[in-house]
Amino acid sequence: MENNRNNKIGVFIVLICFSNLFAFGQSLGMKIGEQYNYKEILQSINYKKGQFAIKDFEDKLIILDFFTTNCGSCIAAMPKNNELQRVFNEKIQILPVTTEKRNNVQSFFSKNDFVKDNKLPVIYEDVALSKLFPYKGVPHIVWIYKGVVKAVTAGDMLTGKNIREILEGKDIRSWPLKDDYYQYVEDKNNRSESTIYSALSPYKEGAKLKYSIDTLESEGLIKYKMTNVTAIPAFLYALSKMRTLPLMKKERIVIELNNKGDYQVPDSVPQAIWTQRHAFCYESTWPLEMEEHEIMNRIMRDLNNKLGLNVRLEDRVTPVWLVSNGKDKVESSGMDQKNQLEEIGTWTMLLEISNPTFPPIVLKGVEKSHLVDTDKVSDFKTFQAVITKNGLVATEQEFPVECLVISNDSLKGD
Repeated sequence: MENNRNNKIGVFIVLICFSNLFAFGQSLGMKIGEQYNYKEILQSINYKKGQFAIKDFEDKLIILDFFTTNCGSCIAAMPKNNELQRVFNEKIQILPVTTEKRNNVQSFFSKNDFVKDNKLPVIYEDVALSKLFPYKGVPHIVWIYKGVVKAVTAGDMLTGKNIREILEGKDIRSWPLKDDYYQYVEDKNNRSESTIYSALSPYKEGAKLKYSIDTLESEGLIKYKMTNVTAIPAFLYALSKMRTLPLMKKERIVIELNNKGDYQVPDSVPQAIWTQRHAFCYESTWPLEMEEHEIMNRIMRDLNNKLGLNVRLEDRVTPVWLVSNGKDKVESSGMDQKNQLEEIGTWTMLLEISNPTFPPIVLKGVEKSHLVDTDKVSDFKTFQAVITKNGLVATEQEFPVECLVISNDSLKGD
Protein backbone atom coordinates (compact mmCIF):
# COMPACT_ATOMS: atom_id res chain seq x y z
CA MET A 1 0.00 0.00 0.00
CA GLU A 2 2.91 2.36 0.83
CA ASN A 3 4.44 1.77 -2.62
CA ASN A 4 1.08 2.27 -4.30
CA ARG A 5 0.57 5.58 -2.47
CA ASN A 6 4.10 6.74 -3.36
CA ASN A 7 3.44 5.91 -7.02
CA LYS A 8 0.31 8.09 -6.94
CA ILE A 9 2.22 10.97 -5.35
CA GLY A 10 5.00 10.55 -7.91
CA VAL A 11 2.57 10.86 -10.82
CA PHE A 12 1.20 14.07 -9.30
CA ILE A 13 4.69 15.55 -8.92
CA VAL A 14 5.45 14.84 -12.59
CA LEU A 15 2.16 16.42 -13.68
CA ILE A 16 2.70 19.45 -11.44
CA CYS A 17 6.25 20.06 -12.69
CA PHE A 18 5.11 19.69 -16.31
CA SER A 19 2.21 22.12 -15.91
CA ASN A 20 4.46 24.74 -14.23
CA LEU A 21 6.68 25.03 -17.30
CA PHE A 22 3.95 26.95 -19.08
CA ALA A 23 2.83 29.32 -16.30
CA PHE A 24 4.71 32.54 -16.93
CA GLY A 25 2.58 35.39 -15.68
CA GLN A 26 -0.16 36.95 -13.68
CA SER A 27 -3.64 37.26 -15.12
CA LEU A 28 -3.31 41.06 -14.83
CA GLY A 29 -0.28 43.34 -15.02
CA MET A 30 3.21 42.57 -16.26
CA LYS A 31 4.06 38.99 -17.10
CA ILE A 32 7.08 37.03 -16.00
CA GLY A 33 9.78 37.39 -18.65
CA GLU A 34 8.60 40.84 -19.82
CA GLN A 35 11.01 43.78 -20.00
CA TYR A 36 10.79 46.35 -17.22
CA ASN A 37 11.92 49.90 -18.12
CA TYR A 38 12.68 51.39 -14.66
CA LYS A 39 10.84 54.69 -15.32
CA GLU A 40 8.90 55.14 -12.06
CA ILE A 41 9.62 58.07 -9.71
CA LEU A 42 8.72 57.03 -6.17
CA GLN A 43 8.02 58.68 -2.81
CA SER A 44 9.92 57.14 0.07
CA ILE A 45 11.04 57.39 3.67
CA ASN A 46 14.56 56.26 4.59
CA TYR A 47 16.11 57.15 1.23
CA LYS A 48 17.65 60.37 -0.07
CA LYS A 49 15.31 63.34 0.20
CA GLY A 50 12.12 61.37 0.02
CA GLN A 51 11.91 60.93 -3.75
CA PHE A 52 13.94 58.74 -6.08
CA ALA A 53 13.89 57.03 -9.44
CA ILE A 54 13.72 53.25 -9.33
CA LYS A 55 16.32 53.41 -12.10
CA ASP A 56 18.83 54.09 -9.29
CA PHE A 57 18.76 50.34 -8.64
CA GLU A 58 18.67 48.96 -12.19
CA ASP A 59 22.03 47.23 -11.77
CA LYS A 60 20.73 45.22 -8.79
CA LEU A 61 18.17 42.53 -8.16
CA ILE A 62 15.13 44.60 -7.15
CA ILE A 63 12.67 42.93 -4.80
CA LEU A 64 9.38 44.78 -4.40
CA ASP A 65 7.70 43.82 -1.13
CA PHE A 66 4.10 45.08 -1.27
CA PHE A 67 2.70 45.37 2.26
CA THR A 68 0.27 47.15 4.58
CA THR A 69 0.93 48.33 8.13
CA ASN A 70 -1.85 46.05 9.45
CA CYS A 71 -0.45 42.90 7.81
CA GLY A 72 1.09 40.84 10.62
CA SER A 73 3.18 38.55 8.41
CA CYS A 74 4.47 41.54 6.39
CA ILE A 75 5.69 43.32 9.50
CA ALA A 76 7.08 40.11 11.03
CA ALA A 77 9.28 39.70 7.92
CA MET A 78 10.81 43.20 8.09
CA PRO A 79 13.76 42.32 10.38
CA LYS A 80 14.54 39.26 8.24
CA ASN A 81 14.41 41.38 5.06
CA ASN A 82 16.72 43.98 6.59
CA GLU A 83 19.17 41.19 7.40
CA LEU A 84 18.96 39.85 3.82
CA GLN A 85 19.70 43.36 2.54
CA ARG A 86 22.74 43.55 4.83
CA VAL A 87 24.04 40.13 3.75
CA PHE A 88 23.64 40.65 -0.01
CA ASN A 89 24.45 44.39 0.22
CA GLU A 90 25.00 45.99 -3.19
CA LYS A 91 23.76 42.95 -5.14
CA ILE A 92 20.10 43.49 -4.23
CA GLN A 93 17.64 46.16 -3.18
CA ILE A 94 14.56 45.21 -1.19
CA LEU A 95 11.87 47.89 -1.43
CA PRO A 96 8.81 47.68 0.86
CA VAL A 97 5.89 49.24 -1.06
CA THR A 98 2.54 50.45 0.27
CA THR A 99 -0.35 52.56 -0.99
CA GLU A 100 -0.81 54.10 2.47
CA LYS A 101 -0.26 57.81 3.23
CA ARG A 102 3.13 59.17 4.31
CA ASN A 103 1.98 60.26 7.79
CA ASN A 104 0.55 56.83 8.57
CA VAL A 105 3.66 55.01 7.33
CA GLN A 106 6.11 57.32 9.06
CA SER A 107 4.20 57.15 12.33
CA PHE A 108 4.03 53.36 12.18
CA PHE A 109 7.74 52.87 11.55
CA SER A 110 8.75 55.35 14.25
CA LYS A 111 6.47 53.95 16.96
CA ASN A 112 6.44 50.21 16.32
CA ASP A 113 9.33 48.57 18.24
CA PHE A 114 9.44 45.67 15.81
CA VAL A 115 10.29 47.82 12.77
CA LYS A 116 11.70 51.05 14.17
CA ASP A 117 15.25 49.96 13.20
CA ASN A 118 14.25 49.40 9.57
CA LYS A 119 16.89 50.66 7.11
CA LEU A 120 15.08 49.75 3.89
CA PRO A 121 13.63 52.54 1.72
CA VAL A 122 9.86 52.38 2.24
CA ILE A 123 7.76 53.48 -0.73
CA TYR A 124 4.45 55.10 0.29
CA GLU A 125 1.35 56.36 -1.59
CA ASP A 126 2.26 54.01 -4.43
CA VAL A 127 0.13 53.99 -7.56
CA ALA A 128 2.47 53.14 -10.44
CA LEU A 129 3.96 49.88 -9.16
CA SER A 130 0.58 48.57 -7.97
CA LYS A 131 -0.80 49.11 -11.47
CA LEU A 132 2.09 47.20 -13.02
CA PHE A 133 1.88 44.37 -10.49
CA PRO A 134 -1.74 44.30 -9.19
CA TYR A 135 -2.58 42.26 -6.12
CA LYS A 136 -5.39 41.62 -3.66
CA GLY A 137 -3.44 40.16 -0.75
CA VAL A 138 -0.11 40.95 0.88
CA PRO A 139 2.73 40.21 1.20
CA HIS A 140 3.13 40.28 -2.56
CA ILE A 141 6.72 39.94 -3.83
CA VAL A 142 7.94 40.97 -7.30
CA TRP A 143 11.46 40.06 -8.43
CA ILE A 144 13.09 42.22 -11.16
CA TYR A 145 16.63 41.57 -12.44
CA LYS A 146 18.56 42.92 -15.40
CA GLY A 147 15.47 44.61 -16.81
CA VAL A 148 13.29 41.50 -16.68
CA VAL A 149 10.41 40.51 -14.39
CA LYS A 150 11.73 37.24 -12.98
CA ALA A 151 9.00 36.12 -10.57
CA VAL A 152 5.88 37.11 -8.63
CA THR A 153 5.59 35.16 -5.38
CA ALA A 154 4.23 34.96 -1.87
CA GLY A 155 6.23 36.45 0.99
CA ASP A 156 7.72 33.19 2.24
CA MET A 157 9.72 32.86 -0.99
CA LEU A 158 11.92 35.82 0.01
CA THR A 159 14.88 33.82 1.35
CA GLY A 160 18.64 33.88 0.94
CA LYS A 161 18.54 30.64 -1.04
CA ASN A 162 16.06 32.04 -3.57
CA ILE A 163 17.97 35.33 -3.90
CA ARG A 164 21.10 33.34 -4.77
CA GLU A 165 19.20 31.30 -7.37
CA ILE A 166 18.29 34.47 -9.29
CA LEU A 167 21.71 36.09 -8.91
CA GLU A 168 23.35 32.89 -10.17
CA GLY A 169 21.05 32.73 -13.20
CA LYS A 170 19.37 29.47 -12.25
CA ASP A 171 16.09 28.36 -13.84
CA ILE A 172 13.30 29.47 -11.50
CA ARG A 173 10.34 28.79 -13.78
CA SER A 174 9.09 26.16 -11.35
CA TRP A 175 8.65 28.73 -8.56
CA PRO A 176 4.99 28.95 -7.46
CA LEU A 177 3.29 31.98 -9.00
CA LYS A 178 1.19 34.33 -6.88
CA ASP A 179 -1.71 35.44 -9.05
CA ASP A 180 -4.52 37.10 -7.10
CA TYR A 181 -6.70 37.43 -10.22
CA TYR A 182 -6.52 33.84 -11.43
CA GLN A 183 -9.84 32.56 -12.76
CA TYR A 184 -10.35 28.83 -12.43
CA VAL A 185 -11.73 27.20 -15.58
CA GLU A 186 -13.29 23.80 -15.05
CA ASP A 187 -11.66 20.98 -16.96
CA LYS A 188 -14.57 19.21 -18.63
CA ASN A 189 -12.27 16.23 -19.30
CA ASN A 190 -12.55 15.39 -15.59
CA ARG A 191 -16.14 14.32 -16.13
CA SER A 192 -17.04 10.77 -16.95
CA GLU A 193 -20.01 9.91 -19.18
CA SER A 194 -22.14 9.78 -16.04
CA THR A 195 -23.12 13.05 -14.41
CA ILE A 196 -22.12 11.59 -11.05
CA TYR A 197 -18.32 11.69 -10.89
CA SER A 198 -15.28 12.52 -8.81
CA ALA A 199 -11.83 13.62 -9.95
CA LEU A 200 -8.43 14.31 -8.44
CA SER A 201 -6.06 16.58 -10.38
CA PRO A 202 -2.68 18.28 -9.80
CA TYR A 203 -1.97 21.67 -8.21
CA LYS A 204 -3.19 24.53 -10.42
CA GLU A 205 -0.51 27.19 -10.81
CA GLY A 206 -1.80 30.63 -9.80
CA ALA A 207 -5.09 29.42 -8.32
CA LYS A 208 -5.90 30.20 -4.69
CA LEU A 209 -6.73 27.69 -2.02
CA LYS A 210 -10.51 27.40 -2.12
CA TYR A 211 -13.41 25.22 -1.02
CA SER A 212 -16.64 25.71 -2.93
CA ILE A 213 -20.12 24.20 -3.23
CA ASP A 214 -22.25 24.67 -6.35
CA THR A 215 -25.87 23.62 -6.75
CA LEU A 216 -26.63 22.37 -10.28
CA GLU A 217 -30.42 22.59 -10.19
CA SER A 218 -30.98 21.63 -13.82
CA GLU A 219 -28.99 18.42 -13.36
CA GLY A 220 -30.32 17.64 -9.88
CA LEU A 221 -26.76 17.64 -8.54
CA ILE A 222 -24.57 19.36 -5.99
CA LYS A 223 -20.84 19.80 -6.64
CA TYR A 224 -18.14 19.98 -3.99
CA LYS A 225 -14.81 21.38 -5.13
CA MET A 226 -11.45 21.81 -3.39
CA THR A 227 -8.75 23.81 -5.18
CA ASN A 228 -5.05 23.62 -4.25
CA VAL A 229 -5.64 21.89 -0.94
CA THR A 230 -3.32 19.53 0.92
CA ALA A 231 -4.37 16.28 2.52
CA ILE A 232 -4.80 17.23 6.19
CA PRO A 233 -6.92 20.39 5.61
CA ALA A 234 -8.99 18.55 2.98
CA PHE A 235 -9.95 15.77 5.40
CA LEU A 236 -10.55 18.24 8.24
CA TYR A 237 -12.86 20.23 5.95
CA ALA A 238 -14.94 17.14 5.23
CA LEU A 239 -15.05 16.15 8.90
CA SER A 240 -16.03 19.67 9.98
CA LYS A 241 -19.07 19.45 7.72
CA MET A 242 -20.20 16.36 9.62
CA ARG A 243 -19.63 17.51 13.20
CA THR A 244 -17.98 20.13 15.42
CA LEU A 245 -14.27 19.47 15.80
CA PRO A 246 -11.91 20.55 18.59
CA LEU A 247 -9.06 22.87 17.66
CA MET A 248 -6.95 20.50 15.57
CA LYS A 249 -3.47 21.68 16.53
CA LYS A 250 -0.29 19.69 15.92
CA GLU A 251 -0.72 17.49 19.01
CA ARG A 252 -3.99 16.25 17.53
CA ILE A 253 -2.45 15.27 14.17
CA VAL A 254 -0.91 11.78 14.19
CA ILE A 255 0.98 10.77 11.04
CA GLU A 256 1.84 7.08 11.01
CA LEU A 257 3.85 7.22 7.79
CA ASN A 258 7.58 7.50 7.14
CA ASN A 259 7.20 10.48 4.80
CA LYS A 260 5.73 12.98 7.29
CA GLY A 261 7.05 15.86 5.15
CA ASP A 262 4.39 15.06 2.53
CA TYR A 263 1.69 16.09 5.01
CA GLN A 264 3.20 18.81 7.23
CA VAL A 265 5.44 21.70 6.16
CA PRO A 266 9.07 21.23 7.27
CA ASP A 267 10.67 24.35 8.76
CA SER A 268 13.33 24.28 6.03
CA VAL A 269 10.88 24.68 3.10
CA PRO A 270 8.83 27.80 2.22
CA GLN A 271 5.08 27.20 2.52
CA ALA A 272 4.53 28.20 -1.12
CA ILE A 273 7.07 25.67 -2.45
CA TRP A 274 5.74 22.89 -0.22
CA THR A 275 2.15 23.61 -1.25
CA GLN A 276 3.08 23.57 -4.92
CA ARG A 277 4.62 20.12 -4.47
CA HIS A 278 1.91 18.54 -2.35
CA ALA A 279 -1.41 20.30 -3.05
CA PHE A 280 -4.08 18.89 -5.32
CA CYS A 281 -7.55 19.67 -6.61
CA TYR A 282 -10.59 17.52 -6.00
CA GLU A 283 -14.18 17.74 -7.22
CA SER A 284 -17.19 15.49 -7.08
CA THR A 285 -20.91 15.64 -7.78
CA TRP A 286 -23.71 14.06 -5.76
CA PRO A 287 -27.50 13.79 -5.96
CA LEU A 288 -29.09 16.99 -4.74
CA GLU A 289 -31.33 15.12 -2.31
CA MET A 290 -28.42 13.39 -0.54
CA GLU A 291 -27.74 14.60 3.03
CA GLU A 292 -24.49 16.55 3.47
CA HIS A 293 -23.32 14.23 6.24
CA GLU A 294 -23.55 11.26 3.88
CA ILE A 295 -21.85 13.19 1.06
CA MET A 296 -18.94 14.09 3.28
CA ASN A 297 -18.64 10.53 4.51
CA ARG A 298 -18.38 9.37 0.90
CA ILE A 299 -15.90 12.15 0.03
CA MET A 300 -13.73 10.98 2.94
CA ARG A 301 -13.76 7.43 1.60
CA ASP A 302 -13.15 8.64 -1.96
CA LEU A 303 -10.15 10.77 -0.96
CA ASN A 304 -8.74 7.93 1.13
CA ASN A 305 -9.06 5.62 -1.85
CA LYS A 306 -7.59 8.06 -4.38
CA LEU A 307 -4.65 9.02 -2.14
CA GLY A 308 -4.02 5.49 -0.86
CA LEU A 309 -4.54 6.55 2.77
CA ASN A 310 -6.62 5.72 5.80
CA VAL A 311 -7.47 9.02 7.49
CA ARG A 312 -9.89 8.97 10.42
CA LEU A 313 -10.65 10.42 13.85
CA GLU A 314 -9.39 8.32 16.74
CA ASP A 315 -8.57 8.82 20.43
CA ARG A 316 -4.83 8.91 21.15
CA VAL A 317 -2.93 9.64 24.37
CA THR A 318 -1.08 12.97 24.26
CA PRO A 319 0.18 15.61 26.76
CA VAL A 320 -2.64 17.98 27.79
CA TRP A 321 -3.64 20.54 30.38
CA LEU A 322 -6.55 18.80 32.11
CA VAL A 323 -9.22 20.83 33.91
CA SER A 324 -11.45 18.98 36.37
CA ASN A 325 -13.77 19.79 39.27
CA GLY A 326 -12.20 20.55 42.66
CA LYS A 327 -13.51 19.36 46.02
CA ASP A 328 -14.79 22.80 46.94
CA LYS A 329 -16.84 24.45 44.22
CA VAL A 330 -16.88 28.24 44.07
CA GLU A 331 -20.06 29.99 42.98
CA SER A 332 -19.68 32.68 40.32
CA SER A 333 -21.41 35.25 42.53
CA GLY A 334 -18.63 34.96 45.12
CA MET A 335 -15.81 35.59 42.69
CA ASP A 336 -13.87 38.76 42.06
CA GLN A 337 -15.97 40.45 39.39
CA LYS A 338 -13.30 42.91 38.20
CA ASN A 339 -13.00 40.86 35.02
CA GLN A 340 -16.05 39.85 33.05
CA LEU A 341 -16.92 36.18 33.53
CA GLU A 342 -16.47 33.96 30.50
CA GLU A 343 -17.59 30.49 29.56
CA ILE A 344 -14.65 28.19 30.20
CA GLY A 345 -15.10 26.37 26.88
CA THR A 346 -14.77 29.59 24.89
CA TRP A 347 -11.93 30.93 27.04
CA THR A 348 -9.79 27.79 26.80
CA MET A 349 -10.36 27.55 23.05
CA LEU A 350 -9.20 31.17 22.57
CA LEU A 351 -6.17 30.43 24.75
CA GLU A 352 -5.19 27.56 22.45
CA ILE A 353 -5.69 29.68 19.33
CA SER A 354 -3.63 32.61 20.60
CA ASN A 355 -0.92 30.40 22.12
CA PRO A 356 0.09 27.74 19.56
CA THR A 357 2.73 26.29 21.91
CA PHE A 358 0.13 25.38 24.55
CA PRO A 359 -0.94 21.71 24.47
CA PRO A 360 -4.62 20.81 24.06
CA ILE A 361 -6.73 21.98 27.01
CA VAL A 362 -9.25 19.30 28.00
CA LEU A 363 -12.29 19.71 30.26
CA LYS A 364 -13.08 16.59 32.30
CA GLY A 365 -16.43 16.73 34.08
CA VAL A 366 -16.60 20.51 33.59
CA GLU A 367 -19.32 21.94 31.35
CA LYS A 368 -18.14 24.25 28.57
CA SER A 369 -20.74 26.78 29.72
CA HIS A 370 -19.23 26.94 33.25
CA LEU A 371 -18.44 30.62 34.01
CA VAL A 372 -14.95 31.55 35.17
CA ASP A 373 -13.18 34.72 36.25
CA THR A 374 -10.31 34.93 33.76
CA ASP A 375 -6.90 36.57 33.77
CA LYS A 376 -3.76 36.72 31.65
CA VAL A 377 -2.11 33.36 30.98
CA SER A 378 1.46 32.89 29.71
CA ASP A 379 2.30 29.34 30.82
CA PHE A 380 0.92 26.41 32.80
CA LYS A 381 1.68 28.04 36.14
CA THR A 382 -0.43 31.13 35.37
CA PHE A 383 -3.12 28.94 33.78
CA GLN A 384 -3.25 26.80 36.92
CA ALA A 385 -3.58 29.92 39.09
CA VAL A 386 -6.65 31.09 37.15
CA ILE A 387 -8.23 27.63 37.26
CA THR A 388 -7.55 27.27 41.00
CA LYS A 389 -9.13 30.61 41.93
CA ASN A 390 -12.28 29.39 40.18
CA GLY A 391 -12.49 26.30 42.40
CA LEU A 392 -11.27 23.94 39.68
CA VAL A 393 -8.15 21.79 39.32
CA ALA A 394 -5.58 22.02 36.50
CA THR A 395 -2.98 19.30 35.96
CA GLU A 396 -0.42 18.43 33.30
CA GLN A 397 -0.78 14.82 32.22
CA GLU A 398 -1.12 12.33 29.38
CA PHE A 399 -4.74 11.92 28.40
CA PRO A 400 -6.72 10.42 25.49
CA VAL A 401 -7.89 13.11 23.07
CA GLU A 402 -9.54 12.98 19.68
CA CYS A 403 -6.90 13.08 16.93
CA LEU A 404 -6.77 12.99 13.15
CA VAL A 405 -4.81 9.81 12.36
CA ILE A 406 -3.15 9.37 8.96
CA SER A 407 -1.89 5.94 8.02
CA ASN A 408 -1.73 3.65 5.01
CA ASP A 409 -3.77 0.82 6.54
CA SER A 410 -6.31 -0.92 4.36
CA LEU A 411 -9.69 0.77 4.53
CA LYS A 412 -12.13 -1.34 6.47
CA GLY A 413 -15.63 -2.01 5.27
CA ASP A 414 -14.95 -1.59 1.55
